[in-house]
Amino acid sequence: MKVHNPHPETARRAAYGLFLSGLDDATSLRKVSGVTLEAWSIALRTTEQCPPIPPEAEMNDTEADIPIGDGDELLVLDRVAHTATYYLREPRSHEVVAHPLLAPAAAVISHWRGAIALHAGAFVSGGKAWLVLGDRGFGKSTLLAELSLAGTPVLADDLIVVEGGDAHMGPGSIDLREPHRPGLPLVDLGEIATRRRLRLPAGEAPARAPLGGVLQLGWSDPGEAPTLEPVPPADRAPAIADARSLSLPLSDPFALLDLAALPAYTFRRPKDLAAIDGATAFLQDALK
Repeated sequence: MKVHNPHPETARRAAYGLFLSGLDDATSLRKVSGVTLEAWSIALRTTEQCPPIPPEAEMNDTEADIPIGDGDELLVLDRVAHTATYYLREPRSHEVVAHPLLAPAAAVISHWRGAIALHAGAFVSGGKAWLVLGDRGFGKSTLLAELSLAGTPVLADDLIVVEGGDAHMGPGSIDLREPHRPGLPLVDLGEIATRRRLRLPAGEAPARAPLGGVLQLGWSDPGEAPTLEPVPPADRAPAIADARSLSLPLSDPFALLDLAALPAYTFRRPKDLAAIDGATAFLQDALK
């Protein structure tokens, strides 16, 4: 395993428990120091240089070929060399590669390391990481954006890597859809990976944080106060299993049960942008 940080005092760009080189212009890749992580190199190529693209992802214990985009671009991972090579139709900015194109690489690398990648966001409250689960339309990114603007560290918006009882920091950006609160300092990146990306910088966050619990998102009726309702124990493991980015067998069969043993709540609030300040403050106070 290529794990090193020869100069731990030197801050380096990192995400998902990895030091990353080759994406120097991606400001959303936050810099960390004082930690030891696997080091991976990112290379960007054109599809003219591309090997044959398989119809679906192929992987073994050391290599992976993953079709991306509309299936006409390719991500090649080499676990021995610690390289991720993207073969792209057209040039992409380092920012776009960092998020969202880095996510499939992080999911596979995490699986190789025995970690779990979840389609979820995460933020830090009281020194603990809280995972945020929610299907499209339940306001996951909107909630994370409001928490970030209110000073809460956001670890990740779309993919979170869980390992050894900790959640790793992802890219420091949050991608919103319309409608959103007016006046936010958003950068319009256009359509990427099937949807328009309106990006909000997420600010600083720790490289990793111990897990504190899981939030599942829901809506309440207009005018109702926000609530936190305990998730029944029997419903916790299925929700986490559904959020896994890869459906491959886990190296640790008890890992999902460990996550299911964490405190878990359904956070309900009105689907009303005018009520979002009160809902955000309620959640911050409740999890102190």
